[in-house]
Amino acid sequence: MTTDEIKQSVSMREVVERYGIHIDRKGFCCCPFHKEKTASMKIYKSSYNCFGCGANGDVFSFLMGMENCDFKTAYKALGGSYRQQSDHQRNLYHYHLQKRKEDEIKRLQRIEQEKKEVTEEIRMQKLFKKLSPVFSDDWCEAVNRLEYLFYKLEYLTEKR
Repeated sequence: MTTDEIKQSVSMREVVERYGIHIDRKGFCCCPFHKEKTASMKIYKSSYNCFGCGANGDVFSFLMGMENCDFKTAYKALGGSYRQQSDHQRNLYHYHLQKRKEDEIKRLQRIEQEKKEVTEEIRMQKLFKKLSPVFSDDWCEAVNRLEYLFYKLEYLTEKR
């Protein structure tokens, strides 16, 4: 595999978690490159950045820092090889890569569609709440439904 293929197949989160480092919901963890008590390292999809010591990079530089090794060793540890791939292997890899990209596009389109539907329902519930007498059953149902819809919209935004 090439470096780009490795970066596509291995996420930064996977590499960090291999070392038993806990990453919280927001993507932060304690930096293994310096002593600290609170999480200051942000883990992104394909990179990391420590706001405490300034360490940053990709999966290769993280592995090089953790194992104190050179790039060649980190490359091989992540599945890289220096041999030539056959045309069939290369085509198969590109097919799967394209398929993953298409699936991700479809997933994002579904999320966007659902966000539009939720936004439209929010608009309708606001109108329903406005037209209902305050503290009536219909008004209370509209308020509760709005709370749920705002939560759902926030969840869909984060899911993206």
